[in-house]
Amino acid sequence: MNIWLKKLPVAIQCPINGYAFIRKGQNAIIDDNQTISNVFDQNQSIIIDVINRGSVAKVIFSYETNTVTVSALKSMKICSLLADENLLEQLNCSNVYPDNCVLLTGEKYEQILTKEDLKQSVGTYTITGERSVRFQISLFVEIIKFDDAEQIKVPVSNRNISFGDLLARTGKSMDIYKYLAENETKRVLDSNETLTDLNQTQFLLLKEDQTCSITIVQSDEEKHQRYAVFATIGNISEQYLLYENDFVPSSNTQLVSLQSKSPLRFTLTNENLPVTVTLKNKQTDKTITFNCSYSMTAKRLSSIASQFFHFEEDLCQLIQDDSTLIDDADISLEDIDDSMTNFQFFVISTVSLECKVTFSEQTVILSCQRDTLASTIIKETLEKLHFPFDRLDDYELIVLCDDPTGIGLETSIDDICQLFPSAVTTIPFQLKSVDS
Repeated sequence: MNIWLKKLPVAIQCPINGYAFIRKGQNAIIDDNQTISNVFDQNQSIIIDVINRGSVAKVIFSYETNTVTVSALKSMKICSLLADENLLEQLNCSNVYPDNCVLLTGEKYEQILTKEDLKQSVGTYTITGERSVRFQISLFVEIIKFDDAEQIKVPVSNRNISFGDLLARTGKSMDIYKYLAENETKRVLDSNETLTDLNQTQFLLLKEDQTCSITIVQSDEEKHQRYAVFATIGNISEQYLLYENDFVPSSNTQLVSLQSKSPLRFTLTNENLPVTVTLKNKQTDKTITFNCSYSMTAKRLSSIASQFFHFEEDLCQLIQDDSTLIDDADISLEDIDDSMTNFQFFVISTVSLECKVTFSEQTVILSCQRDTLASTIIKETLEKLHFPFDRLDDYELIVLCDDPTGIGLETSIDDICQLFPSAVTTIPFQLKSVDS
């Protein structure tokens, strides 16, 4: 093209390199080193405009280790350039842009461009005296803080970043927020794993007490892994997991329901146990389902119910099919009916006065006396939910009466009952962290 221009019978008032070539009707700049045969079909005629090179900028796009340079009119919108599938394929990002990406510019790529910014012209971002402008396409990793669902968006220029480095870029204290977990499986990620290992861009940010360790035994091998406490059995394995050697929790059972010890220990089994049992908490309408053998006793069922529903075991009572009271602790499922494969029991607490405490989307039922203090309610709730704590005054207990009221640590149940217009047997509370 340069040679062709030199031979044009026109008077050119400035050096050849002061011009650029553009195919009439199109915004694409023709590389002045291209041959004419590569620019158009030799059997057709076209019109090529010669324009001042000052109205053209070299735009350099990069994604991970790939870089592509294109020439474009400074008046061209950035989003129009990025609509070119060929450009995205050369950068090897057509499968992620624009849904999971963000465009950055600036000397150190410190400026994130919004959707409105992308509608601006290329010339908006050129520096006076410079003929080129650089843009970096970065993955936009979304990290959700489990505490309050805060969304933290971190641009990542290369998938080789480790999750340890990604955790450091959240801007949160790593002494408090120690783990990242997969959003789908809730599996806690090793700090040495990289984004390259996973085809995901959304993760969870967790404190240590929002995770638990599990061990899965298969034959003579043990597999150790950490998960979020709200992960389910289905998140961990598609096979059956035997817990405490006598029951198989259903796939939707959350780990926090089992978290009486750490690590949680399961045995992988290919076959399920023969009897399906459903326990329903009459106070909260919550249910749990698991499989066990016919030899399981009423006492063991009460123990499992108290663990799942946070009852006190000696105050837990089973009623079959909402009518038959199971008052023999040693009776087995086989004794009740050896022909049934599905059992349903309602679970109630026999205490005359109780507290129903909601904390972190979980509910605990506690028995109490008139002289029980609010500090005791807070302490027992946190212990039952396995939340480590240093100081009780880091938490606030709110009575859910007609006018929800925060109460002091030394307030008694007798005083709290006075906040209700009539006698109550179940006192509803909400427990909150002072920080939240």
